[in-house]
Amino acid sequence: MLATSVTMKFLHAAAMMMENHRESFITAADFEYLSSIGINGVRIPVGYWIASDPNPPKPFVAGSLQALDNAFDWAESNNMKVIIDLHAAPGSQNGQVHSATIDGVSEWSTGSDSTGTSFIDSTLQAIDFLASRYCRREGLFGIELLNEPTSNFVAIDTLKDYYRRGYDIVRKYSADTYVIMCQLLGADPSDLSDLGHQFSNAIIDLHYYNVFGSTFADLSVQENIDYINRERRQEIEKLNVGSNGLLTFVGEWTNEWAFRGASQADYQRFGRAQLQVYGEATAGWAYWNYVIDDSGFNHWDFKQNFQGDSLQKLSNGEWIS
Repeated sequence: MLATSVTMKFLHAAAMMMENHRESFITAADFEYLSSIGINGVRIPVGYWIASDPNPPKPFVAGSLQALDNAFDWAESNNMKVIIDLHAAPGSQNGQVHSATIDGVSEWSTGSDSTGTSFIDSTLQAIDFLASRYCRREGLFGIELLNEPTSNFVAIDTLKDYYRRGYDIVRKYSADTYVIMCQLLGADPSDLSDLGHQFSNAIIDLHYYNVFGSTFADLSVQENIDYINRERRQEIEKLNVGSNGLLTFVGEWTNEWAFRGASQADYQRFGRAQLQVYGEATAGWAYWNYVIDDSGFNHWDFKQNFQGDSLQKLSNGEWIS
């Protein structure tokens, strides 16, 4: 009985904390601000437990569904679009904390829950819930079927089969809603190109960071910028012409890098290069993240970067040339 009491006390405290966070961290004023500076859409990460709200499985707490409903209202009031990004799937698709695991284990592609339902089928149930609820909303741009599956845990054929099934679910509710498929991290994003023969209104999502991995550990400012202008541009150009009709989308990037000691002018040049190159993606880009709950200046924070002049619009006064 004591263990149950402690658990309930913890869940109540967690629910109160999340309620306070959701009421203050992002509000209608943020959508008004983004619209005023020329941002026309947002990519919103959600966890699979949103489909069970207001009674999600432990340790998750209620409230995420109302928060997403609010975001749609605010977006539509400001003529903005919303991408719903399924960021955390049951069993975890990558073993990272942002996919709702704390032990580094990923069982999404092979495991099942206590009822015997495979984690993939449970994920598709969440996609069905999201599509049925939001495909009629004016503000919906697209549904991202899964965020950042990784090649060390997920086989490409398994992922492509999941994307086919997810695509069919979305099409039950809408012929026009964009279906967004994140690249398999650690693999070639062109591995998804053959799906272009089967899909319409579908997008490959690319995630670009000059922060992680040995490739960027010792690059200078100019070498980082050259990498954007050369390798990243070449990959986007290749996918733009060779993906059989699939659009391209840089769904995550940030104005931060592994280099240390950069000046504001360095950050401005780095940000400008990214805006120019990622703007060549046929479905645009989304910055990770809009704001960071952190003290002090943080280059992962889009609002701070823009207001602090480390990230500037392009010379045409727009975010995309």
